[in-house]
Amino acid sequence: MAGRHPYVRARGTVTPREAPGRALLVTTDIELQGMIEQELAVLEIDLKVVRSVAPVIAALIDDPPPRAQLLLADFDALSPGDVVQLHDLRERGWFGAILGLGRVPAEFGTSLQIRRILPRPLAGDAVRRAVAAIGLVDRTRRIATLRNEQ
Repeated sequence: MAGRHPYVRARGTVTPREAPGRALLVTTDIELQGMIEQELAVLEIDLKVVRSVAPVIAALIDDPPPRAQLLLADFDALSPGDVVQLHDLRERGWFGAILGLGRVPAEFGTSLQIRRILPRPLAGDAVRRAVAAIGLVDRTRRIATLRNEQ
C-alpha cells in the first residue's frame, strides 16, 4: 500500500517471532564453535560466527541494525593486535556485552568492559549459563506509569 508507514499494522496482525537476542562469535576453533552453537540454540539466540576481528567491527558498528547485543570472543584464538583492535568497538560506541573465552589479560578485561570471562576448558553448559546471567534473553518489562496526583 502506498502512503502507509512500514511499521503501521492493522490491529491483530501477528508479527513473526524473533529470537530473543543476537550474538556474534569470533573464533577459529571449529569444536568450540559447534559447542557454543548447541548451547545458544537452547536459548534461541541467533548466532553468527566470524573468524577474525575485522568482520566483528563491521558487524557491530558499520552494518545497519539490528546488531548483535553480545560478542563471544575466543581470546586464545586472537593475536595481541586483534585484541587491541577490539577496543574500536567501545571507542566507536558499541555498548553490548562481551563474554571472554580462554585467557583474558586483566587489563583487557577492564578496558573492554568484559562482563564475564570463562577460562578453558569450558565445563558443561558454562556458556549457556553465562549468557543467561548476562541477561541477553531477558524479556522487556513494562515500566510502571507515574501518575501526577494533585
